[in-house]
Amino acid sequence: MPRLFSTLQFRLAAAFVLWTGLFQLALVLGVPLIRERYVYEQIDRAIAEEARDVRKQLEELPEPPAEIDDFVGLRFTLGSEQADQVVAVLRSADGRVLAATALAEGIDLPFVAPPEEAPPAPAPVDASADRSRFQTVTIPALDPAQRREGQTHRLRLATYPVRTASGELVHLQVGMSLAMADRMQAFLRWSLLGALLAGTIGAGIAGWIVAGTIVSRIKRITGAVRDVSPSRLEERIELPEGDDEVGRMAAEVNAMLRRIAVAVQSHERFISHVSHELKTPVSALLTEAQVLKYVRPDEKAFESFVLSVEDEMRRLGRMVESFLMLARFGHGRRFLAETVLPINDIALESVEHSSMLAWQHGVTLSLTLYDPGTNRPEALVRGDYDLLRVVVDNLIRNAIQHSKPGNKVQVIVDAEDGQVVLSVLDEGPGIPEEYLQKVFDRFVQAPSVPDAGRRGTGLGLTIAKGVVDLHGGTIKVENRPEGGCAFTVRLPIATERGKLKPVNGKLQYVTEDVAVPSPR
Repeated sequence: MPRLFSTLQFRLAAAFVLWTGLFQLALVLGVPLIRERYVYEQIDRAIAEEARDVRKQLEELPEPPAEIDDFVGLRFTLGSEQADQVVAVLRSADGRVLAATALAEGIDLPFVAPPEEAPPAPAPVDASADRSRFQTVTIPALDPAQRREGQTHRLRLATYPVRTASGELVHLQVGMSLAMADRMQAFLRWSLLGALLAGTIGAGIAGWIVAGTIVSRIKRITGAVRDVSPSRLEERIELPEGDDEVGRMAAEVNAMLRRIAVAVQSHERFISHVSHELKTPVSALLTEAQVLKYVRPDEKAFESFVLSVEDEMRRLGRMVESFLMLARFGHGRRFLAETVLPINDIALESVEHSSMLAWQHGVTLSLTLYDPGTNRPEALVRGDYDLLRVVVDNLIRNAIQHSKPGNKVQVIVDAEDGQVVLSVLDEGPGIPEEYLQKVFDRFVQAPSVPDAGRRGTGLGLTIAKGVVDLHGGTIKVENRPEGGCAFTVRLPIATERGKLKPVNGKLQYVTEDVAVPSPR
């Protein structure tokens, strides 16, 4: 049973019952009050009209009459019943009963003298304008049989001062029994209470059915997700993906499964590529070592073997460093410290660092730095200096290795629309269209010019994109109409300089020099 109370179906049904019950309870309490006020207004108007007619007749008489049954002729209809239980009492100025209708005989009506001067009778009658004359009192039943049984009724009573033709002041009391109105009011209350009970039960049943329909679809999603495993990532939740929330949730879960499947496949391909890339240099060195083992090597063979080992070890070192950096990005680790850096300095050091490689390939390397001028912002970015150097170094080296001798590689630094823009342009063969959307993927290498240099790892541009993403920027590549391709990096301009502090032997504007640990 406790488990039933904790289920979503039970809570949805309970909420449905609660709100429906509260709404119906407001009707049960409010409707009778509104109707009672409406009935009182009708009765008060009828009493006021009757009192006006009786007063007109009494004002024409020289003295108060001994009987007033003939003066009272009110027949008030309420709903389908007729309220003919009307009483009238004529009192002297000191409150003595002078005359009374037959129904009022033997009943002591409460009396409070109104103001002595009688106001002129309004036409038409507005009972609400003289509401102070009305009161609701409890009296013995007007019906003699009911009175003998000790029953009581509520009476709506109004008192008016009247002056006869001789100037004598008397008081007229006109009242109407509320027995019929009370019976109708009680019937209405019990009807509403019955409707409340039936409506609450019906709301509970309807809420349970509706909630069950919703929960059953959620259970199907839960069961499908429970069955997901690395070996069954191709399975999808078979639910109509409509416009409602459950349908959209099923669509999102299916989209998540597709992303997970792609990620797992990408991870498997990555492991396969890593294994292949690591196996290639190991196999080459093992082959050369076995050759040296079974032949008599000379000094030239040893020298060639040592150079081969050195070259492959360097490549392995770069590859391992790339793997570590990719793992760092994959786990969401932020850069070690945030500093405000001038992009001109990064570009200048990268060009100087790559100048020897450009000379070896016969490529001309040019640099255009950003000039802030008078009304232009400084080209400052917030981020990690070493990681941004990796981006620029990779782009410049990639451009050099895909250029022919005599080509030119341009590095241009600019700023526009609140962003620092760094472009690396080359005059190489460009990138085939089928590779333009893939060059930032792992181990993807576009065809290079013949004899352009040693093999790369296929991870440089992937690392560059990861660094740019960490810094909140964008990187894109496109072929130039005049030949070659252009890589463009855009980074947000830093608006705060921070404090000038030494970082890694260089003075930099530091805004946050506390290392941010990676999530575990």
